[in-house]
Amino acid sequence: PCTDPTEIASNGLPVWCRGVAAKTTSRHTKLGGEVNFPISCGGTVVMPGYCVLADDSGIYVADPARMREVAVVAKSRQQRSLAVRQHLLTGHSIFDFDRENSQ
Repeated sequence: PCTDPTEIASNGLPVWCRGVAAKTTSRHTKLGGEVNFPISCGGTVVMPGYCVLADDSGIYVADPARMREVAVVAKSRQQRSLAVRQHLLTGHSIFDFDRENSQ
């Protein structure tokens, strides 16, 4: 959970959380919170230095060493998705996509 999601979002920062909590961290009173410390978020371990990519569809977390590989695969999937969308807009069936595009 996070605190103040509405205020955070009103400043133009995205917020992803499963709920809201009244309890917050404080540097002044040393109440919770760590920097550069492994966490678990949604059942996924997030290590210090990991890259986080997020949008309205979800969140992806990976070691920076894997991000080039991930970017190549993501770009390929995005291009395929655009091709499928165009295929469907022209009235074709999704079931014909691979057969028609392999020729």
